Amino acid sequence: MSKNSDVLFDELIEKRGELRTKLARLRKKITELKKARDDKNRVVVDLKKKRNEASSRLIEVKRKLSRLNSLVQSAPEKPYAVLKREYDRLDWDCQTEVMGRKAEERIVKRLDELEAQLKKAKAFSKHRKEYTELIRQLKELRQESKTQHELVLQNAAESEAFHRELVKLYDSADSVKADLERLEQRLREEFPSQVPRPRQERRDNREMKEKAKSIMEGFKKGKKLTMDDLAILQEHGL
Repeated sequence: MSKNSDVLFDELIEKRGELRTKLARLRKKITELKKARDDKNRVVVDLKKKRNEASSRLIEVKRKLSRLNSLVQSAPEKPYAVLKREYDRLDWDCQTEVMGRKAEERIVKRLDELEAQLKKAKAFSKHRKEYTELIRQLKELRQESKTQHELVLQNAAESEAFHRELVKLYDSADSVKADLERLEQRLREEFPSQVPRPRQERRDNREMKEKAKSIMEGFKKGKKLTMDDLAILQEHGL
């Protein structure tokens, strides 16, 4: 092989090394970004679940409020405490003051009315407390549902941004891989004696597959991967 051929061969080998390094870095970025996207997708799924739960509780609260609305509308005009004060005052007057028959009859009639209203107001006080609590829950659930929805949109947008970047990285990796394959083909054609023969390539491929399996086993046990390790795993589909 001539001196010029040696120089060209060295240049091609160096270029091949650069392409392999570039491809390994791209694949590492792809792995990291894919994990970030998948993590974000899991967050979106969890947020949707919480949003749906809040919406279900909101529907239930609205159903209970609808049931209580008719009771609220038929509530006594005056609250229990006001009616009770009036009843006690009239009852006291009736017992302690001297009054005519008609005046006494009017007071007794009013006391009967108040007594009926007091019973109604006492029964309604429980519904009023429940109604007030449901209104509070309604406001909280509406805010919670709104917050969860906004978080879903925010995280979904971030996930989509990760995905778009992934597509670009995949395209770049495919382009680099194609360049690398063309360069290796050129090496085989122009320097057949300097590159492994097919039988050697098959033997090396078997060895690389075994190495890839070993790397994967180490990764599963917590061993950190180098860029070359990632390239080997990617090349062998692991």
